[in-house]
Amino acid sequence: MQSRHAATFALVGWYLLVPSVGYQSATNVWTMGGYDEHGKPVYSDWRTYGSYDTAAECQNHISGLDPTESPVIPTDEGAIRNPIGLAKVVRAAVKQAICIKADDPRLKSN
Repeated sequence: MQSRHAATFALVGWYLLVPSVGYQSATNVWTMGGYDEHGKPVYSDWRTYGSYDTAAECQNHISGLDPTESPVIPTDEGAIRNPIGLAKVVRAAVKQAICIKADDPRLKSN
């Protein structure tokens, strides 16, 4: 019984999440995903950019994120065809980065 509790405790930490970034080749447009039709974040659709033991460690990493470097790997085609669009969406995504507790119920898929 105690080992089960220890395993559960070990899984609790903090995630640094960034909205997903996608490329629509038909329209040559980069988009930021991870929001519902009302503009509310759907954290289960965001990308995990790091995991940390404490909220402070996670927040420190957020402050060090470079908005000119993508936390997601862009497609080669999209990066070549629309680098300015990619840069804009990446800057917007990095500004939305958030630290969230690993056991937060908002991380569960619906």
